[in-house]
Amino acid sequence: MKKLIPALALLLVSAVMLGTSSFAWFSMNTTVTAADMTIKAVANANLYIAKGASVAVDSITATSVDDLSVSNTALKPADMSDSSGTVTVREAQNYSTAPTVDSAGTASSWDPIGTVTTTAATTTHATKSLANYASVAFVSIARKQTVAATYDLTPSCTITVEASKSSNLNKCLRAGLIIDGALYESNDPNLATGTITFTFSAIESLNDNTAYSVALLLWYEGEDSDCFVNNATVLTTNVAEWSFSAADHVGS
Repeated sequence: MKKLIPALALLLVSAVMLGTSSFAWFSMNTTVTAADMTIKAVANANLYIAKGASVAVDSITATSVDDLSVSNTALKPADMSDSSGTVTVREAQNYSTAPTVDSAGTASSWDPIGTVTTTAATTTHATKSLANYASVAFVSIARKQTVAATYDLTPSCTITVEASKSSNLNKCLRAGLIIDGALYESNDPNLATGTITFTFSAIESLNDNTAYSVALLLWYEGEDSDCFVNNATVLTTNVAEWSFSAADHVGS
């Protein structure tokens, strides 16, 4: 019994120490918290398009639009004069060098037919219709970003020439667009047949999350050296497809 009592005492002390240790561990963790946890979603560049002008940015959700065709008779040669984003479509009225069946001549004055802005094409002439001089359609474009910045928009336009016909008048085809207060004109393709690709310089520093109305124009450039009667003896029906790409703006 004398030997058993010290052993029981030691066991009791050990048990108390173990219990105290366990209790202390739980007492230090009776409350847990998590604070200041923030999650942000960041998406890559997203460019969207809608048919028509002045579409609200929230409604611009498509990546392509169809049926931009405009009913035109055979287009007459025209010239585009830009003044702060209002384009005057005009026809040659007088010439310093008269045109012939195989030369374009040099215009000295112009007859205004109508105007085109980013949202409207309006005939202003008393007897001539703008639709007989330019094919015009309207779209709205927006790049949507969670962290808004600016971007550069690069347009291009591909014309598919009617396969069964060719015309040298296609050499004076032009494409253009009006956006953000300015007219952008294509290069001179100098091609009569096949697929004609029009290229443009980049349109810089457009704002993210902003709806831009864009007027798309096609016409036969009256001041082109290939715009004369003999080149117009065969008329073709041409189909245009526009594309746009966006990239982060770099530089000042």
